[in-house]
Amino acid sequence: MNILKIFSMLMFLVSCQSNTNLSKLILKEDVDSLITDRNDFYREDVEPASGLASIYTYKIDGFSFGEYDLLDNSETAIANKNSLTFYLEKPFQKSNNQIVGFFIKVNNSESTLFNVVENLYGKLEELSQKPTSTYEEILYGSESWLWKDQEMTIIVSKSYGSRNDKQVIDESLYLVRNDVMERGNPNRTAANRLIETFKN
Repeated sequence: MNILKIFSMLMFLVSCQSNTNLSKLILKEDVDSLITDRNDFYREDVEPASGLASIYTYKIDGFSFGEYDLLDNSETAIANKNSLTFYLEKPFQKSNNQIVGFFIKVNNSESTLFNVVENLYGKLEELSQKPTSTYEEILYGSESWLWKDQEMTIIVSKSYGSRNDKQVIDESLYLVRNDVMERGNPNRTAANRLIETFKN
């Protein structure tokens, strides 16, 4: 076996070992254990859907959810970029940044995240129905589903729209601990805020 083949095999093994499977993530872990370069992430004091502090990135190579490897398309236009957001117990600081959930956005999806969640956790409950309104034969609107147990809540959402006059379907996955309160509101959990956001 020549040196080039050995090097290629080693690189493949390293890439496999460095992959972070988010479906196996412990939701009390320090986010710094998953970040190789803080400069790849942007801070957000309150993420709109969950009401939680967060950091997000478009450089998502090395992350997966179940059997699905997140596709890094960070070189594309901002509207088309896939992204990964980590929800934090409190605003991002120098240390002790405990993860309480995450949010994956996949542009122009093929229903992959929905299928992966169903395979991992079982049947999802419908939160909102598939839209029926079209304009020039393009479907617009969103639909969403819920999976929940005693520890965490998962919401999968599909958004229908158009880019360059073509139908696109963007898919999002939200996962959050049930005991985490949204920032600034001690009377509502982030999980309940997400459910209320997506429920018809």
